[in-house]
Amino acid sequence: MKYSFTILFCFLTIITGQGRTAISIECDTKDIPIYIDGHLVGYTPLTHNIDVLPGWHKVSFFPDIEDNDLDTRALSRDIRMMGTQDVMVETGEMVHLALSYKSLGHDIDDYYKSVRTGEIFGFSMVIILMSIVVWAYG
Repeated sequence: MKYSFTILFCFLTIITGQGRTAISIECDTKDIPIYIDGHLVGYTPLTHNIDVLPGWHKVSFFPDIEDNDLDTRALSRDIRMMGTQDVMVETGEMVHLALSYKSLGHDIDDYYKSVRTGEIFGFSMVIILMSIVVWAYG
């Protein structure tokens, strides 16, 4: 019996002796929703640290949603990825994370420009290929 209490006491000492496992989040914009692993934890500025289990976590401006529209699936997935950060939190560790919502807008604008440039380039290549085929067999 005495042995059981010793083990229990050691176990509780180890558990409570470890520091708090949490994520501290700062953002450059107010009233932006923050999600950890797809769950809303609050709106910026977050005045408290978010307790998490040790391991990898996804911190995002966007909730996890399933997009079944084929035309927007890749686009929305890419934008969600731009606003998501993977964070590794060790046991007893406090991770400080700074998110920039303002730069996300610039990243999305650059993404749209690259998508449009790719579409224009791809369309031009199809026209050139069709012209060569018509010229070769014409």
